Amino acid sequence: MTEEPRDIDDLVILGRGAPDVLKDGRVAICVAGWSRTLGFIRIYPTRLTSPLQQWSIVSVRVEKNPTDSRRESWKIVGSASDWDRLDENIRVLGSLDRDERKTLVPTLVSGCVSTLNESHVSLGIVRPSELRGYLSAREDVDHTVQRTLLGGSVPKTKINYPLRPRAQYRCGECHAENGHDQQIIEIGCYEWFRKNPGKEAQVFENLRMNDPEYEKYLLVGNQANHRTSYLVIGVIRWKRAAGSGGLPD
Repeated sequence: MTEEPRDIDDLVILGRGAPDVLKDGRVAICVAGWSRTLGFIRIYPTRLTSPLQQWSIVSVRVEKNPTDSRRESWKIVGSASDWDRLDENIRVLGSLDRDERKTLVPTLVSGCVSTLNESHVSLGIVRPSELRGYLSAREDVDHTVQRTLLGGSVPKTKINYPLRPRAQYRCGECHAENGHDQQIIEIGCYEWFRKNPGKEAQVFENLRMNDPEYEKYLLVGNQANHRTSYLVIGVIRWKRAAGSGGLPD
């Protein structure tokens, strides 16, 4: 039975992935968020310029994606038929301030990515007890630049860069013998790569991944075609209060 379109009126945007180019040439972003009524939400595809920015609270009209059976996955009504006017189905209601973020995020934490996988949950947040970032070489890098009909270039996607950022970590209640090692797809990482060629390694400093003065949480999600394989959609962080210490043992 087909589920009817509905409005999600309390969606908090938690993170956005790097751009992808769809088969028809559209440049799309995957957005992850949290709704008090529906739980974790994935919206794909969305426009690169959409107002679905991190920590925004939005109302968005969505429908289930017939090609993605994951419970958390939705698409905006009109994403296939009216792409250029897609943002008309989004209303920004406000945004979470820093204190509200610090209150919300810890309530959404799962003990381990392995637990999410075993429960067939495709989105979640974990708090790492150990965390290290590093760059790896991409074997399938695509050096071509696609052109639009009007002569412009399509924004770069993950596979257009020879390096990719990764996170090696252990969850707070890690069940994985060797911890986790996952690609980071946060859009800000690839924007840094684009604007600062030759300074890719600084991306981990930008994310405060090795800074003990920052509290860090990882927004993770699996892949539609590889559901046991998770990616880091975003590194959520904020500066600790003075005297609160480093990451937990």
